[in-house]
Formats: sequence, structure tokens, C-alpha cells
Amino acid sequence: PLADDYGYSTRSDSGLSINYKSALRYSPWWRGVNLISRDVAKLPLHAYKYKGEGKEKDTTHPGYVLLRRKANRELTSFIFIQTLTANAMACGNGYAFIDRDKRGTAAATPLELRWLDPLQTYPVRENGALLYVTFQEMTWRKLLPENVLHIRGLSFDGLCGYPVYQIAADSLGLGLGAQKYGSKFFKNSARPSVVIEIPGTMTSEAQKTFLEQWNRMHGGLEEAH
Repeated sequence: PLADDYGYSTRSDSGLSINYKSALRYSPWWRGVNLISRDVAKLPLHAYKYKGEGKEKDTTHPGYVLLRRKANRELTSFIFIQTLTANAMACGNGYAFIDRDKRGTAAATPLELRWLDPLQTYPVRENGALLYVTFQEMTWRKLLPENVLHIRGLSFDGLCGYPVYQIAADSLGLGLGAQKYGSKFFKNSARPSVVIEIPGTMTSEAQKTFLEQWNRMHGGLEEAH
């Protein structure tokens, strides 16, 4: 099954559904993802080559410009690195496709780094070999691992990072629930005392029906206060 635009929703103990987008509505989560991804993107990132027992910067490597200036025609390297880091933090994985020159002897030359949707890209094994699959233009496409840049977080098998927003769904749900509860209180804080008078008597069935209706009107986070 395919994820929606914001990932698979996970029902938290608070009753709220948590997905990639809804998690970002929790201010501490947004602040953490945004702050760390921006700081990582500020760090210098170079291409290197081995020299003897050590290494040195390789400013002639075709990937140098992609890492230092522009990852592709649309994104600067700063925005690209920030995006992949944010994906890895929130989803557990950040993916990019390495588009290479297909002409003759230059077949291994990287031309662009293209973002891949972390919610619809996965590492898989086919006949024992590692591959990546990604959903693009309404179809699944197979990608060779040497053509995929994969930044992964904490992982069970070392291949695919845990979906962090799903693992943290209860914590996020608690925070978002408290946030929503407070907003509802300030919006609907009038709490008049109520005395209910009923002429005559009520059967047990009528009492049960009345209580169910009352709880539907006043129970739960949406109807609080």
C-alpha cells in the first residue's frame, strides 16, 4: 500500500493521528528538526581523494560542485542538505538519486543530486542483491544502490531507519493533545452549571440513551469545555 502525502498515520494514545505533517505542528518537534537540519547544512561538505596514507580535498571532482554549490538546477546544496537531514530526522531516512552522465567513458560522472520522497522510497533485496524502489509518476521504479545517496537514522537492520514520527507518536500526541486542549479551553471556556429536569420517570433504556447523547455532546477533546 502507498503512503499518503504525509506518510502513514499512527493513532496515538491521546486519540490523535500522527503523520509527518501533523508532527511538525508540535512546536518543540518543529524547532528541533529545523534547528538541527539548518546547522548540519551550514557545515562544510567536500569531496576528497586519497593521497598516500591520508586524504585531501578534490576540487576537480564533478561531485564537488554538487556538495558545495548546487545539488541540482533547482536546489542549492544548503537547501538540499537541510532537506535530506530533516527527512532523516523525522522519517528515519533521507534519499537522493545520483543522476549520472550516460555518455561513453563519462558514465560514472555525477550531474545532479535529486531528492527522493522518503515516504515512498525503500531499500529491498532482490535475489540477494540490494536495490532501492521509489514511487514516481504513478509507477514503482528500481534504482541501483550506487545511484542512491541514503542518509539513515537508527535502524534495526542497518538498511532502513526507523520512522521516527511513528515511534514517537504517543509523545507527539500527548504534546499536540495538550496544545489542542488548551486552545479549546480558551475558545470554549464558558462552563455553566446545569440542572436537568425530567417530567415523570425514565426507563432504564431511556436513561442509557440520554447519557449516550450527553456524552456525545460533551465528551472528548473536541467537545471539551
